[in-house]
Amino acid sequence: MTPQPPLNSGAESASEIHIKSMEATLHHCLDSTVLNSTGKEKQTSDQLVIERDLSNHDLTPSAWLSSLQNPINWSPMRKWTTISLLVITNFIAATCTSAFEPALPSIMADFHSANDSVASLTVSIYTIGYCLGPLVIAPMSELYGHVTVLYPGYIGFMLALAVCGSSRSLLVFVVFRAVMGFAAIIFVLMGPAIVADLIPRERRGLALSIMSAGPVVGPTIGQFLYLLFSS
Repeated sequence: MTPQPPLNSGAESASEIHIKSMEATLHHCLDSTVLNSTGKEKQTSDQLVIERDLSNHDLTPSAWLSSLQNPINWSPMRKWTTISLLVITNFIAATCTSAFEPALPSIMADFHSANDSVASLTVSIYTIGYCLGPLVIAPMSELYGHVTVLYPGYIGFMLALAVCGSSRSLLVFVVFRAVMGFAAIIFVLMGPAIVADLIPRERRGLALSIMSAGPVVGPTIGQFLYLLFSS
């Protein structure tokens, strides 16, 4: 006897087709929502960047492209002077991460401390400031401009460096090492960003590579300075 197909097979088939159609419609709506949201966010971000660049200049976007106030149109002398200062500050900021490590035993002796954990903390706390800085500095630089953020970084770094150099308390030394790291990351973040505003992509390599050399040569320079001034 030939088996008969279930009576509700047609209904189940139609139900499955309806469900698949609803799923396809839902996926299409979700994709459209994501694309529209991304497009709006990108448009808003682009508008913020343009408004920030032109906020201090009575120029239209088309006039800004050919204006001498636009960094890309600066003279080569002005560009490379700016880049040289950025390279120096980035190099100093990166070198301070580990340059004083060869003199660490002498520094700890001056503070009358033999705690190895605290000695390691004086080095690592600078890096902690490095890590926390971008969470605040990066959004501020996009909203208010690179230079607006860069100047307080210079002042904060120099003040923290002076406090560390004249400190008689190990706690103060450690705290202001963290402040130094927080301020120094401003140079590291703003340096490449400003170079990108000044120089075409194919010519940025030299300046960016020098900026990145600080952590590599820092211990060598620190050892040399320690031997030079401790003798």
